[in-house]
Amino acid sequence: LMRYSNKYNADVVEGGFRRFIGRVKLLSKNFSKEFAYIEQPELFQKYFVSFFGISLLAVSLWGKLYRSEVFKRCNIGRTCFKMGEDMFLNMTIFPTLHNYLIISEVVYCYRWGGVTSHWKPEIIKESIAQYKYRLELLRNLNYDRGVIPLQIEMVHLLISALRYAIRDGWTDEDMIKLIKDDNINHLLLECTQSEQYNGDYYIAIQEIVHHRRDPQFLFDRLRSECKKDYLKSNVLKLLDLF
Repeated sequence: LMRYSNKYNADVVEGGFRRFIGRVKLLSKNFSKEFAYIEQPELFQKYFVSFFGISLLAVSLWGKLYRSEVFKRCNIGRTCFKMGEDMFLNMTIFPTLHNYLIISEVVYCYRWGGVTSHWKPEIIKESIAQYKYRLELLRNLNYDRGVIPLQIEMVHLLISALRYAIRDGWTDEDMIKLIKDDNINHLLLECTQSEQYNGDYYIAIQEIVHHRRDPQFLFDRLRSECKKDYLKSNVLKLLDLF
């Protein structure tokens, strides 16, 4: 990372990573992108959307090298958010970057696991607050390209929340109450206006909030998929012991 940073005078160097399971790496897979050197204005115009649901660049802090000058020239303050600190820091510094380098070499190892698998009501509340924050940022920067991907990401986040709720034993009545909550219902109405995106779950949420379709069909599908996910997750947990 240092060698590439010095050679290209890059503000940020992003490398690939290896994801593995178990102490002896029973299963592993490399994730890397093709070499690319990106400068402004292309960097902002094309790649800033990575923070709003289209992953062209990594939004995490790990697996990267940053020049110290990047942080010195940014007004980095604290946020009230408890999740996504990597993304918010990168999102803050990104508009000030002069360039960005992607290398194909693997520079980081990432062990499977770590993401929460339990339903926590504060996740939804926090995600709504983050959505509003990012939406305001997009408007302030006149970056309309990120609005629809951000809204689609929010719909998918709700689907993930419903999956966690099912795993933790929520009933259909509990989930209906969640979807019909005024704040969430208003958010879903706002986030499902696009006619260009045709993802299955996105269309399902559209039918529920715009056309008042009974959400039972969605819950049945999620329950069926959760059974498969539960089996897969337990197999991975077993492998991770070795």
